Amino acid sequence: MNGRRVGTFSLGFILLGFGIVFLLGSFGLKLDYLFILSLWPIILIFLGLEILIFYFSNKQAQIRYDGGAIFLLIITTIFTFLLAGAQFVLSNHLYNWIY
Repeated sequence: MNGRRVGTFSLGFILLGFGIVFLLGSFGLKLDYLFILSLWPIILIFLGLEILIFYFSNKQAQIRYDGGAIFLLIITTIFTFLLAGAQFVLSNHLYNWIY
């Protein structure tokens, strides 16, 4: 029985997206972190699209979920949100605490 692991493509795409956003931020592009944090449903959309595309392209194969990739996706997303929140606090509120 052949099967494909669903979740690997979504993990790669989300890592690429988060990496590009933070790379642009390190080059001085002003980012609205509250807007970035509100984009978390995109992860569910990509996982759903990956499942639907796989299902309609190959109905004979059994769908296997890549638990490791989905776990890493969740951990990476949480870490990214914490990093964005910390950067937001440091850039907006630390100045007020010091001065």
